[in-house]
Amino acid sequence: MKNKPIVGILLDTRGDPPYISVGKLWKQSINILQEKYSIEVLEIDSYKVENDSRYREFVQKIDLLMVLSPYYTIDRTVKKFPVVAYGLGSMQKGGHWLYDNKDSFKSYDSIILNSTACQSIFEELVMDNSLKSCFIPFGVDTSIFYPRPNKSELRKKYNVPENAFIMLYCGRINLQKNPMLLLSILRDMADKYKNLYLMFMGSFDNFYIPEFSDKPSPDTKNEFYKMVEEFNLNSRIIMFDTQNISQTYAEMICLADIGINLTTLISENFGYTPVEMQACGLPVIGTDWGGLKDTIVDNVTGFSIQTVLSKNGVRINLEQIKNRIELLINNPELLKQMGVNARENVIKNYSYTLFADRIQNLISETYNEFISGSMNESEIKLNPIMKKMSHDIKNNYGTSRCVSWEYLHPEIDFDHYDLIVSKCATGKSDDIQWNKEDIVSKGFDWSVINGKFKSYDPRWNQSFELVDWSLSDAELKFLESVDKGHTIDELISTYNRENTFELLNTLTCKGLLMPFKKEMMYVTE
Repeated sequence: MKNKPIVGILLDTRGDPPYISVGKLWKQSINILQEKYSIEVLEIDSYKVENDSRYREFVQKIDLLMVLSPYYTIDRTVKKFPVVAYGLGSMQKGGHWLYDNKDSFKSYDSIILNSTACQSIFEELVMDNSLKSCFIPFGVDTSIFYPRPNKSELRKKYNVPENAFIMLYCGRINLQKNPMLLLSILRDMADKYKNLYLMFMGSFDNFYIPEFSDKPSPDTKNEFYKMVEEFNLNSRIIMFDTQNISQTYAEMICLADIGINLTTLISENFGYTPVEMQACGLPVIGTDWGGLKDTIVDNVTGFSIQTVLSKNGVRINLEQIKNRIELLINNPELLKQMGVNARENVIKNYSYTLFADRIQNLISETYNEFISGSMNESEIKLNPIMKKMSHDIKNNYGTSRCVSWEYLHPEIDFDHYDLIVSKCATGKSDDIQWNKEDIVSKGFDWSVINGKFKSYDPRWNQSFELVDWSLSDAELKFLESVDKGHTIDELISTYNRENTFELLNTLTCKGLLMPFKKEMMYVTE
């Protein structure tokens, strides 16, 4: 039996992918394959791989094909061979390729999934284990990403305030990564914590995965700096561009005290930067969302922040975020221990070495199962919702397809959206139970000023993603009381018990409110 197959790689020549992390992954993957296998490369410039003379010559040389995403068409009429494909964020975006590109995949192929959220979605959409998946989280190089002991010297080197408590966000700065929510959190805490700073290391972009609106997304950079001015945060914000030299990037992570990432990006299948920050010894506060559900160990390596799917999109528990930040500001020993735990978490579960071993083992296993005949070719069975979704999209938008369509479409089929997104979030607003002891938290940053509702979030407002959204006079008046900081007891005294809990439930389903549960609270002082 041939133990070391020749691995073919489809190399897309259209340039670096829009995601920095995807480019990083593909370079890692090629290096990992070259360490153990002979490789052949076919350069392509389209997701439709033509069955031409170049392709036929290429496949005759290879024993197995590896592709970066499941969107490529793969013709195996010339020769049978197994395929290993990264699922990346395709499952969270709806898994449309399972139906629309089903002819490119066989039951003896392997799909790499990088988070338990991806796995849960895959298991809902692929029935009877008719297509094999393998859970392999990505890895980071812990010899580059490690704690630097000389924080004071580093802060002098990069002209960062020495006595500041610095929260760090790394990565792409766009609307679905929620950088503006970080500004809102800093605004709320700035007066109480005079030495609290927010540091960004990354680049602005306007990439946006549509959800409820078909309008162009607002310009991220303009909206960001507009909020910095409005909240008077210029002196509390530290900005650095994306660092392309890994050693410099890792060193600059160590300028901070904690990492923070409040992403609700639909395709967040792993999230490199929270892992890189943990490898550098930072506790990370992050949303309980997508890949972060796995990589951040709540109460051990940092804190996971509740995310809830409402009928108007995903919401985040703002009061919980502030509580967790305060806890780490006021407890230096906890901060230190969580940093140690964070580093150990990465070494144990998310190192580059582990990732490389898992990929190489999967290549060998997939190939050996194929040539042994233990994986017979059979039909891939899918959840009927996939066929319905594909037909509904074509009926709405026509038959001309492109990858930018590979998103969720709640306006067409909310059940499909609900099935997918609920696997990425902590839970659903329909399942939330309010109690008298709860603190009322907002689900995004809004206010009621002179009887009028105002959203500070450029994503969740009526000019963009809050489509077909309205508030009754009673709801608006109730929200005004909440905005003034009224407790549930005070709300009950004003609106009576029945009306209070009815309004709390209604406004939770609309995505405006969330309960910050007593059992979720920590005493911060």
